[in-house]
Amino acid sequence: MTVSEFVADLFKVATGWLGWPPRVALTTPIPQIMLAQQGMIEWNRKLWGGGEPEEERPPEPADIASKIKRLFRARAKS
Repeated sequence: MTVSEFVADLFKVATGWLGWPPRVALTTPIPQIMLAQQGMIEWNRKLWGGGEPEEERPPEPADIASKIKRLFRARAKS
């Protein structure tokens, strides 16, 4: 996944899933968007029931942050 694809996916989450206006989506730090998405998933599960197998759960924000750092470091080296 490229940086632009990742940013586009985050924008879709913030504006689509969470219903935030574009201005808010573009100024919110990445970990906060991921936490908000995770919170919405958990809230919907509590409200409607159901669950996911362990391997299909969304990654933790710390995992995502480390992947982003590695991606930017790799791009800086090339």
